[in-house]
Amino acid sequence: MESQKEGPAAGLSRIIWVLLFALTFVSSVPATTQAAEPVTVFLLDSKYEPVVRLEKLSPPLTEGLRAILAMYALQDGGGCEGETDPNEKGLHCALTTALGVGPQCSEAQLRLVRAWFKSLPKMSGLAADHYLNIQRPDSLETICYAAPYTASFQQIWDRIRVTQDGGEVVVDAVGSWLARDESGHFHYRSKYKIEDHSITTLSHEEVPWKGQSKQE
Repeated sequence: MESQKEGPAAGLSRIIWVLLFALTFVSSVPATTQAAEPVTVFLLDSKYEPVVRLEKLSPPLTEGLRAILAMYALQDGGGCEGETDPNEKGLHCALTTALGVGPQCSEAQLRLVRAWFKSLPKMSGLAADHYLNIQRPDSLETICYAAPYTASFQQIWDRIRVTQDGGEVVVDAVGSWLARDESGHFHYRSKYKIEDHSITTLSHEEVPWKGQSKQE
């Protein structure tokens, strides 16, 4: 028996049914999670003036991320001025002030870093042992950078960029060093895991700076 041919109405109904099925299927597929975007939270501008942009963070600054950035400010200068600030009773640095921990190497800054970290990724010039157990008395005090921009030796951040992805934070930070007539750059890329009230360093690497070397 020959099959009956579909009329125009039947063909149109079949097309509509297929389209409805396709739309239903697409709407049921979960939307792809938007990729986390990096945010530059600290920058020395073209005039070498420090610019802090914590307000651009999304999600907003958490206490864990605040501790991470306070740790970066502790190891290398984050916009430190030439003289101590009489109002802050210590060396004024743009990044520590924006983080609300007062002058550089203040008790508030050291306490915040100690509360969240047990050890630190090495991003300054001391022996590795200083970074392994920061709960040891005077360890953070020894690490903490306290040189103004007028000092003959400097190690400062030029740019700090943050990417947040849930409880994980990637920090891409570029800095420069100066020792009398010599200078150079350094570049670190690190990933951290924030859990409860602790921070673990998942990875930490020094990215080679092409054409220049980093002084230890």
